[in-house]
Amino acid sequence: MAEKATSPAPKEVKKPVFTKKDLIESAAIFGVTPAIMTGVLHGVKKEQLTREEARAAVDAFLKKPVKKGGK
Repeated sequence: MAEKATSPAPKEVKKPVFTKKDLIESAAIFGVTPAIMTGVLHGVKKEQLTREEARAAVDAFLKKPVKKGGK
């Protein structure tokens, strides 16, 4: 009986990463302005993000409640 030929393991596909500067310049892709994208990325510790991570950060930022008042 011949052994089954096993197919090679699928290669892991690397997702492209983008710098914060690239994401700010391309803010329109996420439906926000560069100023809003700057706010989105202000609290992000990573210097490079995937598109999915950036989308999640935008969504989380837009869902945050707005605090009224100053001091």
